[in-house]
Amino acid sequence: MTSSYAHIAANFVAFKRIPLRVVLATAFASIVLAAGMWIQGQPLYVIATFALLPWVPVALFEGLWKIDHYHWIAIFGVMTLLQLGHLTEHVVQVGVLSFTEGTLVCPPPVDTMSNAQRAIDAGLRSPNTAPINMSASVVVKPGPDGQALLDANGDPITGPHACGIFGQLDLEIVHLVWEMAGWLCILALVVQYPRNRLLWFSLALATFHTVEHLLISYTFFFDPIQVYEGTRQLWGTLAEGNIVTAYPLGQEPAIVNFYAVAGKNGILAKGGLIGMLFPAVNQYLPTRPYLHLYYNSLVIVPATIAFVLEIRRTYDRYLRKALPALTTQEMVAVTPRLKTLRYKSGDIIVTQGDPVEAFYIVSKGVAEVVQIQPDGWGKPLATLCAGDYFGEAGPAGDAEFIGTVRALTDVELLQLDRQVLEQILAESSGSRLNIEQLAVKRYAPQAIQQA
Repeated sequence: MTSSYAHIAANFVAFKRIPLRVVLATAFASIVLAAGMWIQGQPLYVIATFALLPWVPVALFEGLWKIDHYHWIAIFGVMTLLQLGHLTEHVVQVGVLSFTEGTLVCPPPVDTMSNAQRAIDAGLRSPNTAPINMSASVVVKPGPDGQALLDANGDPITGPHACGIFGQLDLEIVHLVWEMAGWLCILALVVQYPRNRLLWFSLALATFHTVEHLLISYTFFFDPIQVYEGTRQLWGTLAEGNIVTAYPLGQEPAIVNFYAVAGKNGILAKGGLIGMLFPAVNQYLPTRPYLHLYYNSLVIVPATIAFVLEIRRTYDRYLRKALPALTTQEMVAVTPRLKTLRYKSGDIIVTQGDPVEAFYIVSKGVAEVVQIQPDGWGKPLATLCAGDYFGEAGPAGDAEFIGTVRALTDVELLQLDRQVLEQILAESSGSRLNIEQLAVKRYAPQAIQQA
C-alpha cells in the first residue's frame, strides 16, 4: 500500500477539526473586515490585524487537533508557519527600504500630543486638530540635519516606514523573546529528529542569531549608562483622517548610551561590534535590516525544507495506538485514508445488525458496545476509549455488528473503509493477529452462547 507525497501533504494541511462552512465563513469575515479597514483609510498594520483576527480561533482549534493527532510534526508545522510569517516581515521591511523611499524609524512615530504640538508650532498642522494616537504610516525622509529631504522639485521625499507590516512590534524585547522561543523550538525539534541535517544547520545559525539579540538586548536593558553626546530626531505628526504622516523637524542634542551609538547593531551589522573594532571592514558589512533578513532566511528556509521532508513520515498517533504492528510506511499510507467523524453523548454510532462496512478507531471520548438480548436486556460487551477500535469481524468472520455502539461522552472517531482494512491485514500479519485475538476475546463468549 502506497500513498503519494502530495496526498500525504494535502491530508496534513486539510482542515480536520473545523467544518468547511466555518472555514468559508471565516474567510468571508476576514475579507469583509480587511475591506472595511481599507475603505476607512486605516494603515496597513490595522488592515492586516483585522484580516487575521477571525483566523485566530480557527488556527487555535485546528492546531490543537493536529498536535493531538500528529504530535511533533504538527508542532513542527506550527513553528514553520509562524517563522515564515516572521520572515515575511523582514522581506517586507527590506523591500520597502530597497524599492521605495522607506525610512528606518522603528517603531514609527505616533500622533501623540507632543508630536502634534511640534507640528502645530512649525505651522504644519491646524491647532484645532486633536491627536489620534495612531502610528505614522507615511514618513517624510529626514536628512543629515534632521530636516526633510527634498526632491529635485523642492518637495519633501515621502514614503512608508520600513518596519515591516507590524512596525509597532519592532521592539527589542519582542525580538529577543521571539528569537529565544524560536531557538528553543528548533532545539526541541533537533532532539526529536536528530538525523535531519537541515535542522542542525538551522540550529547553528539560530544560535548565532540569538547571541546577536542577547548582546543587543543586554546593551538596551542592562547598560543604561549615558556617556555619549549625540542627537535625537524630532518629529511632528499630521493626521488626515486615519492616515498619520511623520515630518522631521530637526534634531536636538542628547546624551545617549552605547545602545544608541552601536549596541543596536549587534555583532556583524554595519556600525556594530565588529565594525567598531575593525573600521576598515565596517563599510562592507550589511546594515541591521539586511543582516537579520539573511539570518532569518538561513534559519527558516532550511527548517521549512526539513519540515517538508519530515511530513513524508506523518501518521496519526491513534492509528499507531490501535494497530501498533503496522510499519511506519503502512501507517503513513493509511493515515490520509482516515475520515474523521464526531458524535454527541448518547448518539448511536452503529446499530446491532448493521453491515460491517468500515473500521472505527476512537480518538476522543468514551463509547460502549452493548448487545441487545432477546428479552430486551442490553449486555455490555466492551467500553471503548481513545485508541480502541470496533468494526473488526467477529471470530466467524461475521459481516454485521453483533452489538450496538453508543457514545457515552462526545466522541471522535477515525473511520477506515473496510476494503482498506482488508488490504492492511493482508499485508500486515501482526495487525491481523492482534485484531483476531481481540475479536476472540470480545466475541467468543457470545459465540459460545449462540452455539
